[in-house]
Amino acid sequence: MVPTQVNDVIISVDGKSVEGMDLEDIKHLTIGHEGSVANLVLRRRHETMSVRLQRIQGDMGLLGDYIGQQGP
Repeated sequence: MVPTQVNDVIISVDGKSVEGMDLEDIKHLTIGHEGSVANLVLRRRHETMSVRLQRIQGDMGLLGDYIGQQGP
């Protein structure tokens, strides 16, 4: 299973709700040391899931390797 898909909605990053945040603010939540883990809660259709993504080098807030997924 692909960890993130088109139309997934990010609910929180590392336990912090992103409700009402703009994309730039959300990006800053994803920036961290290379190799550190970001814990995201996503909504996909009517399902909520938790995913762990490993951060990659750079300041763009991009996340690299998919580490694991926890069910609803």
